[in-house]
Amino acid sequence: MKQKLLVFLSFLALTTMSFFIPNVEAASYNGKSPVSTGCQNDAYTAVSTNVKKDNGTIVGTIQVKYSPSCKSAWAKTTFNSALPSGYTGNAFIHQYNSDHSIKLRSYDCNSSGGNGKVLSGQKSCYTPMVDDPVGNYAKAEGYRSTSSNPFEAYGITGYY
Repeated sequence: MKQKLLVFLSFLALTTMSFFIPNVEAASYNGKSPVSTGCQNDAYTAVSTNVKKDNGTIVGTIQVKYSPSCKSAWAKTTFNSALPSGYTGNAFIHQYNSDHSIKLRSYDCNSSGGNGKVLSGQKSCYTPMVDDPVGNYAKAEGYRSTSSNPFEAYGITGYY
């Protein structure tokens, strides 16, 4: 009986430890496209918030998307309608350490692996990915701009 209990406890310890070991392979997705890697296929929205003007008008959303298979996150901003002439939009993904005191990396939609900032006539863009293993956190920012107001509308998510 003691031997079976010891085997079970050893198995439980190894299984539990594997949940806390960061996935080294996830780092290989840093800066990569969630679309070309296929990471978008199992992605879900981890956190999101509204992109709003100063007067409170909601013009879109900013999301942290997460892929469990790739253990990576990215930002996606989507506006309620296609941007009019003279407007642009963008999203940023920021990766932080465990206590949020150090920003490890940041990408925007214009970074290699993203699909480019939102231009007039378009509604959305996404950033490249950051690995999001145990101990790291991601948050996203999204904004809509005009030539006279770089943050005409803005939103920032919580950490994921």
